[in-house]
Amino acid sequence: MAKPLNIVVCGSLVPDPLQTLEPVQTPQGPGLKNEQMLPSVLDPWAACALYEAAALAKSRPGSKVTLVALGPKAKLQQLMMTVAQKVPLELVAVQIIAKSGSLRLSGWDKLDAHTILKCRECGAYYLKPYKPHDRKTQYAEPCPICDADNRYGRKSLVPIKENLQILPDEGYPCPHCGEKIPEELFYNDAMACPFCGESLGIKTYPFVKKSKFALYEENEVVAHVGNAEANERIKTLANKAHSMERNFGLHVLYLAVGFLKWKDVNGMSYESPILLVPVNIALDRKT
Repeated sequence: MAKPLNIVVCGSLVPDPLQTLEPVQTPQGPGLKNEQMLPSVLDPWAACALYEAAALAKSRPGSKVTLVALGPKAKLQQLMMTVAQKVPLELVAVQIIAKSGSLRLSGWDKLDAHTILKCRECGAYYLKPYKPHDRKTQYAEPCPICDADNRYGRKSLVPIKENLQILPDEGYPCPHCGEKIPEELFYNDAMACPFCGESLGIKTYPFVKKSKFALYEENEVVAHVGNAEANERIKTLANKAHSMERNFGLHVLYLAVGFLKWKDVNGMSYESPILLVPVNIALDRKT
């Protein structure tokens, strides 16, 4: 006999897309007139997950399905009344007092980051200060080691991938000997461990000491990618979100709080957001 399961489904509340309201322009961007009066439903992904959970619980007697949703209590009660028409349930409300605010996406300007370039000919590494206003892909240049006088006219020195890595204050642990490499010895022409001589296999830049993040304010968020690429991604997200609201009246932009890593019966790995918090993106036209 199959064991009973305790299944948890996490979802968010969205306005009922089958309802129509007059489009209006709000201080935050395009919106719907009297949007707060729209009946709330589960987002499509959560609704599908809840259906699958109910089917699975039905096949295993004694199973329990718990729905976790974040939203105003009145909206949650409205949703539960709809669900209660199909199945018996118990509503447990947990009051959370949250402060609304804004987060600012900041670049690597305060981190004193360095660009790491690698020569495609001799394999040597080279450092230069990171320029936050450069293009996403910085230009290649002659290698100062194997082509110091630019005699061959080849631009073999190219920057490796931009992806911010956190360097522990006590030093970077060598993957070979385990010794912790201090920051002043970490960067060298071979990008090798000064203790065992093995290559560190650096594929992304920059490496920044964790303590340097104290330079940022509490409402500042630092992107893993460089300034130019981060701006492009934010603009793409904002444009897609505005397009969905303008064309369909749906708010589709959410901040995922926590991810659950799990595997299905076939061994396939997945990552699912635990909670989705609705957000808006405001672009700074000065940057």
